[in-house]
Amino acid sequence: MSSGLSPTPPSPWEHIELNHFVGAAFAYVGLAGVGLAILFQLPSFIRHLRKQGKYGYILFTSNRFENLVPNSSQDENKIVLSSSHSIRNGWWFIRKSLMTRIPFTNGLSIGKLSILIIYIGLSILFALYKNSDENGLINYKRFGFLAISQLPITFGLSMKNSPLGYLIGEGYEKLNFLHRFTGRLIFIFGLIHWALLMRLQIKATGRIKIKESPYVWGFSAIVAMLCMGLTGWKVIRERFYQIFMLTHVLGYLVVIVTLWYHVNETHPYISTAIAFLVLDHVLKALKTKYTDATISAIPGGLTRFEVHCIPDGWRAGQHVFIRVLNGRNMFEKHPFTIANAPRHSSFSTSGQDLVLVAKAAGDFTKRIHSLAINSSEGLTEKIKDLDELSPPKNNVRLLVEGPYGVCFEDFTEFETVFLCAGGSGFSYCMGVLEEIVGKAVGEGSIATKRIEVVWVFRDRRYVKGYEEAVDGVIRAASSRPVITINMWLYHTTSNQDISNSENNLSADLPTGRPDFPSLMSGIVEDSKSLAVGVCGPIALVDSVQNAMRGIDTKGLNKIAIHSERFGW
Repeated sequence: MSSGLSPTPPSPWEHIELNHFVGAAFAYVGLAGVGLAILFQLPSFIRHLRKQGKYGYILFTSNRFENLVPNSSQDENKIVLSSSHSIRNGWWFIRKSLMTRIPFTNGLSIGKLSILIIYIGLSILFALYKNSDENGLINYKRFGFLAISQLPITFGLSMKNSPLGYLIGEGYEKLNFLHRFTGRLIFIFGLIHWALLMRLQIKATGRIKIKESPYVWGFSAIVAMLCMGLTGWKVIRERFYQIFMLTHVLGYLVVIVTLWYHVNETHPYISTAIAFLVLDHVLKALKTKYTDATISAIPGGLTRFEVHCIPDGWRAGQHVFIRVLNGRNMFEKHPFTIANAPRHSSFSTSGQDLVLVAKAAGDFTKRIHSLAINSSEGLTEKIKDLDELSPPKNNVRLLVEGPYGVCFEDFTEFETVFLCAGGSGFSYCMGVLEEIVGKAVGEGSIATKRIEVVWVFRDRRYVKGYEEAVDGVIRAASSRPVITINMWLYHTTSNQDISNSENNLSADLPTGRPDFPSLMSGIVEDSKSLAVGVCGPIALVDSVQNAMRGIDTKGLNKIAIHSERFGW
């Protein structure tokens, strides 16, 4: 017997078991993807771990190295070349296709975009699975479960000490795009969850029950995620980084608390997220050293940090976070690339400090540069006079956290190494240069025979800032002539001329920007294996990668590329 009333739509509670299953399945699919990535990179990880051992994970203090001697030559330093050129070239073709950047996507490559498209497709699939009738979407709880299922993944990807990064050879900064995506996905699912619930309440009662406890907690979480999302956009994040960080920290604490009290079903996911958070902070504490440093202002508006009592523990190309314990600077920490090689792979026979070089660009680095020249006034005038003055120095106390950054490739296993830097990104090149030459001098059995260095900069005073360090590397390489080092310094600003008489470096000094396709083609012609390392603005990184995609690699037995770009 029918009545004139429309049939009552099924209650969302009838789908509670299905919602549990779908939410968990979505999380497990993400874990399965992580597992596949780890499995694929496992041979490289094992080889990297056997070769590098304890280095690259924690900074060592000087008392651990009183009797340290350079590593002796070992068989594992030899190159293992692929027996099949077709397999090698086929894999390189796939890699260079995946790393092609897509315009207007905030630096996304085809590979990264493919991952996001798959993720979006799975999100839609799990959202719509048995979740609609003739009236449209009715199961608001489905979107709540999907949102909360991504919380552990998002927190895991936010870790500076992410186990995933170490296992697949990608630093936290390279995984950050996925962290931002899953965070936005949580917000979108949470917003749909809230909107469908409001629609259901209006249909049933004609009003919204926002004052009841679960709704208040849920709505508070949505507001917190909205604030985190707004300050997380690139323009705001880069311009107001400290505001972004403060909002992020307060925001995720609010999200954890509010979602915990929202409904009991969130507890397993939140507990896992908290476990990741605690683990990351424990590891950060273990990787933090309290020490002192000598800071000096050097030409080009650069500040040099000589961090005492930390001679080893990192690998060339890694970076650390520093917090200067001086006034308002103690409330900020910033990342800087280590500009020298660790003691175990250095050509220096005496003890050495960890060296950082910072450009006076933002508020923090300008304050530190001002501190280095012992004055907060007249900074611009004093910077200009540094060409003629001996670098003023100052001692500070600081916290050093690191090292961070992962790269499975050992550049000493390649016959030719091509290094490229933009501006202050030359710190990366200096570390790699010192490490390669140090191993050549200390071990003598490395494969590298030639290093090509391209440095692009606007301010000619940069050359004087790094001149002493570069000259030391070149002299060390010349003392045992097993490596040839060629340098090109490209000065992009026409109103400042640079000549050989103004510096002591044996380098070509063309004006303008480098023609990377021509440079790379010439290098490849005389090489059997090639490693490329680039650090600088995204435009420079793209130029090098584009040139790499266009070269003929048929004559190469082995090829690798590693890039570090400013910001992430």
